[in-house]
Amino acid sequence: MTDGEKTPSTDAGAGDPFGPARRYPISSGAPHLTATERAARGRAARGEVPRSRHSVFEPAAHRPDPIELLERQADARVPELVPIRYGRMLVSPFT
Repeated sequence: MTDGEKTPSTDAGAGDPFGPARRYPISSGAPHLTATERAARGRAARGEVPRSRHSVFEPAAHRPDPIELLERQADARVPELVPIRYGRMLVSPFT
């Protein structure tokens, strides 16, 4: 080894199978709550919106009509492919 080279024992991340990328701590910025804290948040949220309200859906007044939206999108698509798109959408709204 020359004078400028580092030995494996002094290299940052040496012995780490993920290398230098593992030198920095992973931080999502979100707090890590305990199970008790998460349960308390859930109870508080149920106080604001009880589970029974989850079955009621009231779309916003300014929400666009979904059929009209699809028809406007179809105008900009290849006409022969629109039925295929609709067929796929029949399988699942996420298709």
